[in-house]
Amino acid sequence: MKVYILSIFIIFSGLSYSANQKSLMIKAKSSKNQKNYQLEIIEFLNKVDGKQGEVLLFVPGYFQNAYSWDLLPEKGISIVDYLSKKYPFKFYSLQPNGIGKSDYVKRSDTDDIAIDDIDHAVKFLEKKYKKKIYLFGHSNGSITLQAYLGGLKRGNSYTKNKRGKIKTRSANYFSESLAKKRQTKIKAVGLSAGNICMTDADDGTQLDSLSKFGVRIKAINKRLGWINAKILTRFLSPTRGPFKKWSLAYHKFWEFLYHRDNVSEEAMKALYDKTLSGTSAPTLVQYSEGVVSGCIRNTSGQTYQEGLKNINIPAFQMTYSLDPMAVPEFTKKDDFDHINSLDKEFIAFENQGHEDFMMNAKYHKNLDWLFDRFMKYSVKK
Repeated sequence: MKVYILSIFIIFSGLSYSANQKSLMIKAKSSKNQKNYQLEIIEFLNKVDGKQGEVLLFVPGYFQNAYSWDLLPEKGISIVDYLSKKYPFKFYSLQPNGIGKSDYVKRSDTDDIAIDDIDHAVKFLEKKYKKKIYLFGHSNGSITLQAYLGGLKRGNSYTKNKRGKIKTRSANYFSESLAKKRQTKIKAVGLSAGNICMTDADDGTQLDSLSKFGVRIKAINKRLGWINAKILTRFLSPTRGPFKKWSLAYHKFWEFLYHRDNVSEEAMKALYDKTLSGTSAPTLVQYSEGVVSGCIRNTSGQTYQEGLKNINIPAFQMTYSLDPMAVPEFTKKDDFDHINSLDKEFIAFENQGHEDFMMNAKYHKNLDWLFDRFMKYSVKK
């Protein structure tokens, strides 16, 4: 009998919102199982009017939610607050299926976020504002945006078993025509980290070790369903209570996410408590296999790199010199160099880790590099 963590621990999956966030629920349909589901988008209540200014959709990283962009506003650590004071943008954040109030789509993986979740969110915002929007993804959010823009499309293969019954297998693929259609809705895209091949110069990193472990337990992972991070952050190792100082929130394990010298313990706590929500077991397996094999692959076996040649809109990629998840040298070679757009730029910020720009107000200014370029396409010249 299959065990689905989502159903067992649904009581632990709640997510509160800050005064700067409003939950919007949109109707979506899974192209995988043809069932309807509810998809959550967070609207940030900054003063910019999306009808007058620009509109941007954030896509958060692996396991994470919309708090990534609004971590500690009371301490001045909020990407949304920082950008709202400088640029005429209305901000939204996708909560991929299973995150926040979004329904979990059974057996969903990274392909499904690109094919369905992002697509529904983009169509909703384009219809609401009747104009093209901007996209910004970090880490796995950057990876799924590259797949979405590359035209990742639902496909199936059909085979007969020994009894003559037809068996359907998901076989998604990249479609140049779909890529062109999707890009008509987008002005420009910002990619933060998000190396689709996760190449590095050291096979002994924490990421490599975790991914090899993930592949080894693949048979178990495929039966888990939803992996709820709140079980860890709220119950097994909370940052509150008599044992809070021994919480995993401060353990060196997390240093692949940030450079410890650049972030405060308060920011570490907030990242752990607020942003970690969960992921599906198939996503974990797909990601782990991608790290081990050298590139994330869709369900038909194509590497995500194969879709990059279909991206022709303005694209700007940010990397960080101390980031083991997306080493600048390899991210440029694996991702950026394959993007077909003639209007693209790449930068590596020195002495910063994977999520320092979210966790330290000093590094919010990294985004000036990106948004100054976005403004070239603004309705207001």
